[in-house]
Amino acid sequence: MPKFEFRLDTVLRLREREEDEMKQAYQAAVARRIEADQSVEDLRAHRQTTLVDAPLDLETRRNLAGLLEKFDDDEQALITIADLLQQEEESALRRYHLAKQAAEALRKLRAGRLAEWELSEQRAEQAALDEWAVQRRLA
Repeated sequence: MPKFEFRLDTVLRLREREEDEMKQAYQAAVARRIEADQSVEDLRAHRQTTLVDAPLDLETRRNLAGLLEKFDDDEQALITIADLLQQEEESALRRYHLAKQAAEALRKLRAGRLAEWELSEQRAEQAALDEWAVQRRLA
């Protein structure tokens, strides 16, 4: 029985490699977005700690107001970065789904061709067995 050969095996391997790369890119984008979200939360927690520990004299309040303004600016910058990373994550997810879909189409095509080949081989084997049985009966 000859070995099954799928002529698009190299394309299938390429698509599967692309699928893996897109999956890794998506996972990296998720990790970066989570890290950015954590930075925002850390900044908010630090701000809250600063407010609780703040003394009441005038000079310290002035310094605290400047620090709170800096916290606001930093928080806004981190939120903007987190939003951009969210968009990057969504884009990476779309690319991953497209790569996965392309690879899956080739896998299904290969499975169909394999099933056709197996059926053809079974028919050829059955025909050979039938021929053998007829020859044996004649002898």
